[in-house]
Amino acid sequence: MKHFLAWSWCGLLLLASNALAQPAPAVGSTPDNVSLLQGLDLEAERKRIRSERDAADAEYRATLKLCFQKFAVNSCKQDALDEKIKRDNDLRRQEIILNNAVRKQRGDKALLRAEDRQSQEKQLKDEERR
Repeated sequence: MKHFLAWSWCGLLLLASNALAQPAPAVGSTPDNVSLLQGLDLEAERKRIRSERDAADAEYRATLKLCFQKFAVNSCKQDALDEKIKRDNDLRRQEIILNNAVRKQRGDKALLRAEDRQSQEKQLKDEERR
């Protein structure tokens, strides 16, 4: 399971680095839909994170059941909790990366709208001066 988490984290980093290495789109070609961000399907990523979190919770509950069958219950429970916290932290980091990317994209769109508005106002003022 540890290898799966490590490989999934590496895969996410690889996708993010590839997306960041792509050239910026032209000003007029920014998508209005936030569900696709730099080639990533945000809803699919969020569903994947949710399903991994559900799987981690199920695994934690199953591990707790096994812990109560052992002699050293507290040690086993603590190890299971440590592993669950590690997985939850990793998934939370992935969520934060996605949320920051969406937030940045929305901010960029707002700046573009403001720049367009200002340029239109400037054009109107220039026309009035003529």
